[in-house]
Amino acid sequence: MGQISVNAGKYPVPLEYRDREVDIYKTAERLFIYDIRTGEKIAEYAISPIPGSRISNRARCHHKELKQKQLKEELKRLFDLDNWSEFV
Repeated sequence: MGQISVNAGKYPVPLEYRDREVDIYKTAERLFIYDIRTGEKIAEYAISPIPGSRISNRARCHHKELKQKQLKEELKRLFDLDNWSEFV
């Protein structure tokens, strides 16, 4: 899990956004994090009143990720060859 710093607080972002630029919108109470390329909302958090806090929010907006089994099925479908199934 990556993280960004806003007002000395650290807020988690999905790993694929680590070392990447994101767009943020901040109100007095909420922080919204967006993918800078697509505009898709990545996460939303309540702003911490405590400077230096590490924020965790189990109800955060997860970026679309497929489970391993789904990925294997997708690979099998893309490479519909008899021998390919040995590798996945």
